Parts: sequence; structure tokens; C-alpha cells
Amino acid sequence: MQDIGERLREKGWRQGVIVPADQILEGLPDGSPTTDDDFAMVVSQSCDLVHHDLGKEPSAVVLLLKSIESGSLELMHGRNPRLLHLATCDGQWFEAWAWNQTSIPRDALASKNASREMKLDPSVLRCVLDWLAKRFTRIAFPDNFNDTLNPKSNAIGKLLKKNHQHFSEILLNISPFDELETGQRYELACYLLMERERHDDPAALAQARAIAAKLEKLFVDCGIDVLACSAVSEGVLTVAEFNELLSWDFDHLTYRVSMDA
Repeated sequence: MQDIGERLREKGWRQGVIVPADQILEGLPDGSPTTDDDFAMVVSQSCDLVHHDLGKEPSAVVLLLKSIESGSLELMHGRNPRLLHLATCDGQWFEAWAWNQTSIPRDALASKNASREMKLDPSVLRCVLDWLAKRFTRIAFPDNFNDTLNPKSNAIGKLLKKNHQHFSEILLNISPFDELETGQRYELACYLLMERERHDDPAALAQARAIAAKLEKLFVDCGIDVLACSAVSEGVLTVAEFNELLSWDFDHLTYRVSMDA
């Protein structure tokens, strides 16, 4: 008799598989019925998904998706920490909320055939997984640092929201990475990370540098000592340099801007 892992493997189940939600769910977690717009993506690691022992791996985790007509650049590539837009290789668009996950018994999946029609590019799948992981791993910056930015938070948020398409990530090095003692000021190095192709485009690079200059002035106006604020290519930073920097999703800034808009 086949073990559960062999059955799931033969049925085509793997990480990144997207199927109509009604194939594997009788109803959504909130109790509402599934519709033709509801889909589910397997996010469990493939080795866990096809593990031979049902007792050790009783369930698989899926991310619930909603079919949409088109994606928003502002919500692609994990830029928003809570809501993501993604597309399959054949151009079908979905949106997902990071919290909207549920578990499915693996033995229930074994009786279903996984659709191979909706495939994700490996880079898109990696983006989804990294985006979900950041929900648990993204850094909480010191309260004093956030408070120091408060006088210019709306201006910073609007600047970054308006120009987010130029950058793949914003990386910071803050010293001290702690609450400030009396008389202390934060020192900051800020790197606006650009995709290599965009960085190699002289016009795009000029725009990015102008944005970095505006951002630097806003930091200075907040009383921060800025050691560097520049646009750099993704291919420039070494692994050691990257590990010393912290990803800044400026979540509180973007949400404040959206509420003020």
C-alpha cells in the first residue's frame, strides 16, 4: 500500500500549487462559502508536504487567494507587508492577505488531483514565501527612532509611496540600535536598493538619486546624523554588508499616509 507521501506526489501536490478553493475546502475559515474567485496556494515546503508519516506531518498549510483582473505595482514584490498581488506564468492575477492561511489534512489532499495549469515562476513563489516569512522576522525598530521620524513621517511616507517603483528594498544601518540616552542622536546609513537593470538606466538612476537626496534632507530635518543616503544596485552589496543592514518596510508611514489621503 502506498504511503501518504507517494500518493500526494503522484497527484501532483507540491509547494506553489494553486487550485480552486472549492476543490479542497468546503468553506472558507470565516464560514463564508467559496466562490469561483477563491483559490488556494500550497505554501508548505514540498518535503513536508510529501512526508511519508501522516502522524508527524498531519496537515498542509495553504494561503487563500482571490482572483483579480490585474495587479497593482504598489502591492507586488512584497512591498506591502500585509497584502500581496501576484501573477501566474499565464498572466492570471491574484491577491492574498498574509493572515489568510489555513491548514488542510494531508489525507484529504491525497484524493484530489493538483492542477498543473496555474504555474508560478520560481521567483514569484520565492517572493510569496519571503513575504510570509517576514510577518515573523521583520525587525522592530526602536521606539525612539520611530518617534524621531514622527515630525516628517507623512512627508517620508508620501515620498516613498510615490516613488516605490524605483526600489526593490530600503536598507538601514542605525546606531545606536536602541532607545536613545539623553543627548544622543541617531546615526543612519540608508541604501535604496535598485534592480540591476534599472540602476544601469541613466535616467532611472538620476531619478533615484534625486529621491535619495530628498529622503536624506527629511532625515536631517528630523535631527538624525546621516552618514549615507544613496541609491545602489542589488549587485553592489556584499553578503557581509547586506547582513549588517536591516530591511525597512516603513509600514507605519505608508499606513499613516493612506489614512490621511
